[in-house]
Amino acid sequence: MKSVVHSSLFLILSLVILSCAVDNTIDQGTVPEWKILGSAGQGASIGNYLDLAVDLNDYPVVAYVDLAHKISVKRWDGTQWVFIGSPAFSPVTTDTVDLALNSLNQPLVAFISNDNRKAMVMQWDGNSWVTLGEGGISKGTAKLIHIALKTDKPIIAFKDLSHEGKLTVMIYE
Repeated sequence: MKSVVHSSLFLILSLVILSCAVDNTIDQGTVPEWKILGSAGQGASIGNYLDLAVDLNDYPVVAYVDLAHKISVKRWDGTQWVFIGSPAFSPVTTDTVDLALNSLNQPLVAFISNDNRKAMVMQWDGNSWVTLGEGGISKGTAKLIHIALKTDKPIIAFKDLSHEGKLTVMIYE
């Protein structure tokens, strides 16, 4: 009986080792590595803020603030980076940007105006960048803004200095 158990264990162990050896030969040559999309140093120099999202076609979309404190958005089309709308499209200067993509692959950006320190949101409608709501949608000074979508309805969260620096969350509907 011991001989059968030992033979069975030997067979199982042999199959496990063989399986590992096969797995190792399959994995050879498929080690991922970082590759540059396009060329390094894309477009204008950027300031201290950028955000990245992946669209429905698995292409990256990047929003960034340039050194003139204006927002630009670019999409990778599979071969090159292409501006979505005009570069430096934001109507006011800013030092922040947060990016989201809706179900139509249209980008939305949330940012804080350097003019009045209020939260703003703009959306690409397929032809141009449009401001959602009034220019400054926060009651007072905003900081640390982020945007997300709830069934394509933009939601922003920010540090609200008009409420003792506490969290304020707003939805556009």
